[in-house]
Amino acid sequence: MKVLFSIVLALATGAALFASTPKPRYLDSFGSKGSGDGQFDVPYSIGADGGKIYVTDYANSRVERFTSGGVFKVAWGSNGHGDGQFTGPAAVAVNAASGDVYVADYFNFRVQRFDGDGTYLSQWGSFGQGEGMFNGPSGIAVNSKSGDVYVTEQLGNRVQRFKANGTFVIAWGGPGSGEGDFNAPDGIAVNTDTGQVYVSEFGGNRVQRFNAKGKFELKWGGSGGGEGKFRNPVGLAVDSRGRVWVADSDNHRVQVFDADGNFLTQFGTEGTGTGQFEQPYGIAFGPGAVAYVVDSGANRVTRWQIVEPPVVTIKGRKRRSTSAASVVVRGDAVRSVGSPAIKSVTATVGGVKVEVTGKATWQFKAKLKHGKNVILVTAKDKSGAASDPAKIVVIRK
Repeated sequence: MKVLFSIVLALATGAALFASTPKPRYLDSFGSKGSGDGQFDVPYSIGADGGKIYVTDYANSRVERFTSGGVFKVAWGSNGHGDGQFTGPAAVAVNAASGDVYVADYFNFRVQRFDGDGTYLSQWGSFGQGEGMFNGPSGIAVNSKSGDVYVTEQLGNRVQRFKANGTFVIAWGGPGSGEGDFNAPDGIAVNTDTGQVYVSEFGGNRVQRFNAKGKFELKWGGSGGGEGKFRNPVGLAVDSRGRVWVADSDNHRVQVFDADGNFLTQFGTEGTGTGQFEQPYGIAFGPGAVAYVVDSGANRVTRWQIVEPPVVTIKGRKRRSTSAASVVVRGDAVRSVGSPAIKSVTATVGGVKVEVTGKATWQFKAKLKHGKNVILVTAKDKSGAASDPAKIVVIRK
């Protein structure tokens, strides 16, 4: 079969992207052990609001704010029980719509709310098992679309959902290992597009997914060091593509899954060197496709460029029929922010591969056999990362 293939060199715009396997690349780190500005003593969690990066400094009983590049800007809090004080600040979350910052104040059994500069706004909670009461609040997440706040109770083994002002909405869970039960739930994250809630279990070594009302949907994990297994997972986060990133603390790595818990990739090894972790605890995403990971045991935050493989899109129907002897198929090969340029696009038709160097927009004309013709198109960037194949099926009558 003879295949004619040509690449039109034009920049693709407006193509829809989908969840794929990222290639996190280490950039740098900031922080060291201490109590001075920009230093940490057991950093626990991290939240981001554009270029504002917030880190809970657990043993120093404070929250610190940095620029997206890791430059210290402001800190607030001290050890105590008063407004704006902390006794074990655990997780932090930001409402991107309002800029409000929520902190799970673990040993004060409450949630405190601040503005982006650390000015105290309000609080709710006390010790107990009732509605709006807490026993070990450790994880916190905000749905910026609805304003709802979700809190995990590591000792109470449940999740509670509140309005932005702290009004109780619903609770779910209970101790155990069954579906919807918890064994020391810690991290929590919300997919703002779907409303789905993900919870990591420090003691249960798994992740569970629920709908916004707390109905169990699925789970994955188990104790171990293999792909998709965990040893005391702590924080987790959902990125803009719906992927779930989990800080697998005692495996000293971060694992990345699709929205349904299918393993995609992992990064990090044990240690304090470049690209290593000593008990990662928290994850957040900042501008420029950068992931921030709290390396708790090393008293630092590491920054990672999220390099995405290219994505191939098809113009027109992916399944079509024709009586013609050939067909012209067109589409785009799109790269993400911070990712390398497109190196090549490859078409496979009837077992024949044709590769032509190009940048973004592609088209080719292929002769068809009678019956079903399957055409696969893949793109590769200059780092060697390849896209998932785009599939076109053409039936020649």
